[in-house]
Amino acid sequence: MLQKAHEVERFASDPEKLALLAREESESTGAEVTPEEMRTRLTAGSTFLTQTNRGWTLAQMARSMLPLQHIVFEMDWMILLAPDGDPGFLTSDNPVSLFSPAYHVPGVGLLSNPDAHITFPISREICLLARHRQGRNHRVVRASAVDVRRANKGTILRADTQLYAPFQSQEIQRLHDSAVMKRGKPKRVMIKKGRVVED
Repeated sequence: MLQKAHEVERFASDPEKLALLAREESESTGAEVTPEEMRTRLTAGSTFLTQTNRGWTLAQMARSMLPLQHIVFEMDWMILLAPDGDPGFLTSDNPVSLFSPAYHVPGVGLLSNPDAHITFPISREICLLARHRQGRNHRVVRASAVDVRRANKGTILRADTQLYAPFQSQEIQRLHDSAVMKRGKPKRVMIKKGRVVED
């Protein structure tokens, strides 16, 4: 919703887009509408944005996915096997985790961080790992217990509401509950006179 609010804000300050919208409105209604009138319509009042369906979110996801798919395609994919006797990998309702270590700069992520990698747990014994090409040809690797815990932590933090584990663990339940509580309730997004003032 915040992204949508910022798009409206940018649109209202773009003279070319306002002129195009005014022309389309004029053609549609038969009445002459100026770009300034369109800007006034967009910025005259205040409104809270609400999401009534997931269509817009899915469209944004698809747009973001297109450039990302080329990056992911170029990455090295490996199969991590849980060690013998280890409880194994967890999965969730949002199982793909991005790890971007050693960088704490906003905007630095999968593309710009050469150490970034993705985990995708498939089963208790198997987790896919994708990372930028590093000249190694390993396709199947026996993970350490530390590797399994690291992947599981990413899965727990990324879970929306559901966590799936082939074993019971109060510690994992506490980690999941703590991660969900830290997110808090989503904030409302408000546009006031064409500006995003609350998110």
